[in-house]
Amino acid sequence: MSILQAIVLGVVQGITEFLPISSTGHLIIVPAFLGWEKAPFVFDTSLHLGTTLAVVLYFFKDLIKASPRTLTALILGSLPVMVIGFFGGDIIENTFRTSQWVALFLVLGSVLMYIAQLFQSKQPAGPRENSDMYEREGTPSIKTSVLIGLFQSLALLPGISRSGSTISGGLFFGLSREEAARFSFLLSTPAILAAAGYQLFTTYNQIAGVGYAPFTAGMVSSFVIGILAIKGLLNFLKKRSLNVFIVYRLALALLILAVL
Repeated sequence: MSILQAIVLGVVQGITEFLPISSTGHLIIVPAFLGWEKAPFVFDTSLHLGTTLAVVLYFFKDLIKASPRTLTALILGSLPVMVIGFFGGDIIENTFRTSQWVALFLVLGSVLMYIAQLFQSKQPAGPRENSDMYEREGTPSIKTSVLIGLFQSLALLPGISRSGSTISGGLFFGLSREEAARFSFLLSTPAILAAAGYQLFTTYNQIAGVGYAPFTAGMVSSFVIGILAIKGLLNFLKKRSLNVFIVYRLALALLILAVL
């Protein structure tokens, strides 16, 4: 893998990890469109680690001020994807990591996001228990966090989108689009750090095959672009819906089926 390829894939990861359009799906289809060899899984892990570090930096003040209840909610909310990923990750990786499956899951993820927005729009306006997740009193309950975490586990299927599924879960449980996005980003941190640490520990010998320079370049580019993507999406969702992402996902699914 060249450094340029690593940087391109890092940029793709940085954008698509936070926009609800599926980073894993794009990391499969972009090399396919460009005629590149599929990157080793350990390289994908490094890209996810870069975007997770972007979350930690962007929300650093919120994390260090978080109450024990908030931290507990984030950790327990991450358990579903950790458990399912640990026991079923290899099966999912070997079964669904193709362009055709990505196209299908892009469509299904779009349906989920549309239904979640429709559901939220029909809810009565008024004060909500979890109106501000950064206040001790307003942190989503541990039960709600675990339920949203179940939605996050859907993102193990390439094309569903971790942020898209988790934001959808937040909308079902009463969060606004911006609140759901913030909680989605924070909820990703424990699971991805654990998964990245485990993958790097078990496959570190494959890094040399990728090349240390491309490995580092990909991580740095995903980190930098990830910070910009977080800020951009939060600003976007203050006034706009997820519809533009739904349309993009459906168009991309059609393009994949037509070309690949």
